[in-house]
Amino acid sequence: MGYVTVAGATGLTLGLNQDTTTLMQGLLDTAQEIQNGLNAGHEGIPQSEISALEGDGSNPAWGALLAAQAVGVVAIDGALKQDSGGSIETLAGQGTYNATASTIEIGSTTGSGLDQSVNIRGGSGTTNVMDGDAGTVAYVGGSGDVNYYAAAGDTFFLSGTGKDVIHTMGGTDTIYAYGSTPTVTGNWTAPGTAGSDDATQFEGTGSTLDVYNGVVVQDTAYDTVNTVDSVSFFNGNSNNAVVTINGGVFDTINGGSALFVQDLSDSTINADSGLTVSGGTQDTIAASGSATLTFISASTATPVADTITGSNATIFGAAGVDLTAATSGTTTYYAGSGNETLDGGTAGAVYAVAGSGNDTLVGGTGNDTLVGGTGATEFEFIKGRDGGTDIIQDFGKSAGNTVLLSGYDATPASIQAMLDQATISGGNTTISLDDQTQITFVGVTDLKAQNFKS
Repeated sequence: MGYVTVAGATGLTLGLNQDTTTLMQGLLDTAQEIQNGLNAGHEGIPQSEISALEGDGSNPAWGALLAAQAVGVVAIDGALKQDSGGSIETLAGQGTYNATASTIEIGSTTGSGLDQSVNIRGGSGTTNVMDGDAGTVAYVGGSGDVNYYAAAGDTFFLSGTGKDVIHTMGGTDTIYAYGSTPTVTGNWTAPGTAGSDDATQFEGTGSTLDVYNGVVVQDTAYDTVNTVDSVSFFNGNSNNAVVTINGGVFDTINGGSALFVQDLSDSTINADSGLTVSGGTQDTIAASGSATLTFISASTATPVADTITGSNATIFGAAGVDLTAATSGTTTYYAGSGNETLDGGTAGAVYAVAGSGNDTLVGGTGNDTLVGGTGATEFEFIKGRDGGTDIIQDFGKSAGNTVLLSGYDATPASIQAMLDQATISGGNTTISLDDQTQITFVGVTDLKAQNFKS
């Protein structure tokens, strides 16, 4: 990934990763350029530097956002310098260093930028790091807290025993949870300024994050997050702990470890181990092998509306869940106590058990087994999309259970004619719909027209 440079608060030249995500394309570039000019004046950045970052207009939205991020980085760098009390260490070349100052700035003493390997050992005090090195920086945390701003290049971060926060923006960053649980975020706000009028904040996007063991990733956008269980020296005190994804949008999560995902939206999650989901919406979850997916009730009223793909999946539902199954194999679903919807979609087969709430189980294109719960269950079949041989169990378990025939001729007379042609055998009743769908009601021999609706 290419990078550009900007002058930092201490005089070093800082590199910035170029963000090339589609987030750029939706910006109102003219308004952004005007705002950039105002921000640049406030931060003391020459307008000529902002104009150079914004480019020649061939891709104005891209240039406007890049300039906005540059302004933000310089503003945060200035805040770090101001809060340092003069305790600043500048690193302008390859080597191994000990963190002795409260603020560390990594960059170049020339205008061409720094592109070298730098190793840093963390100390016992709180340390703020502005990383403007286009090369790779390896930071090993100590006992003090670390706020690490990865503006350029790639970062390798091994957490210490303090409270460590890594702010990402492009590049490929590797974070190990070793002595504590570090937080990785795309949220760029200077320490102590959140919520104030002087806070400079933007979202760093387009990163590839490799996270090991009990890392928390939050508020990322357009990032790729790869989670891994580590069996090595780096396990530390977080051996194979669950990785938490908290918030974020338009991300790709590749789960090679146990995952807890909360309030992630419009993203793709590839799960080949245990996955627990709370909140979020419009995600696509790809289950590898026989992944187990557990949904828990979200703290918001927005329903969890996700699509499950992959091979086989076992799902434990929760209140507000609205899922569509599109697995190539079998999707097994167990509803909880709230109101839930599972649409069999294009899944190879579905085995779904309703819970104690008012649930909706929708037959898909495969051969499905749908089981009634203790609440009122609605079994829905959609004309032209089913066509399989489906089974309904425990239909008589609740008096509120009904069958919804969507798109079919479901007048009272048509339903009665369908029941008159039903086959009753072995204590079960089988009906046929006009798109070749067959539904067998296990243990039911007294179906009535009022059991159906359209």
